[in-house]
Amino acid sequence: MYKRILSAVNEFLNSEVAAKYAIHLAKECGAKLYLCFIADNSLSKESFNRAEESLKRLFIQAERLGIEAETITETGDPLKRIREIVIKEKVDIVFAATRRKDIERRFYEGTLSRSLMLKLPCSVAIVRVAHIGKLHPKKILVPMRTGAGTIDEKAFFAARLAGAFGSKVFPFHSPKSITGASRRGLLKTAIKGSPVEDVLRETPCDLIIFKPRT
Repeated sequence: MYKRILSAVNEFLNSEVAAKYAIHLAKECGAKLYLCFIADNSLSKESFNRAEESLKRLFIQAERLGIEAETITETGDPLKRIREIVIKEKVDIVFAATRRKDIERRFYEGTLSRSLMLKLPCSVAIVRVAHIGKLHPKKILVPMRTGAGTIDEKAFFAARLAGAFGSKVFPFHSPKSITGASRRGLLKTAIKGSPVEDVLRETPCDLIIFKPRT
């Protein structure tokens, strides 16, 4: 199902960790990987250099794993350019990381993460990194909701991720969705807030907010 995977990288280490999830998924699926850094015009030279170094490390890791990888570095509007790349390259899923200040605000409000989930025509995985140096999940908890129309892709995503790390999956039935995955649901969270906010702040492990392709 995933033949082309894109990971949005920036100058922060948590985006590098999120990209490693993308790398392992690409390896598991035999997918091509795009490592993408789009810098806005206000970014400092120091931050730009940090992001480029991160891209180099990630590319080397992907290459060592035998993954077909391509790096993209540009300056401009991150959302606009990532969307253009997704459409042009027919990307199946995009990975991105939350930033520390995103968690301190109402979830998604005014963030690139929220914009990616709302406006990209592909699946999106937003990673909240709890431990920078720890990336070998052995147990994956997957909240599921009865009647979710995209349950097949959610199951596929969880299974492939588990396969990439040799993890055990624990499905968890939730009567209410905690993902806010639908476009309508995401818009509502901008007004009323969401349980995801509490989960992002309190969960002591890495957390992936997954929005299947609609």
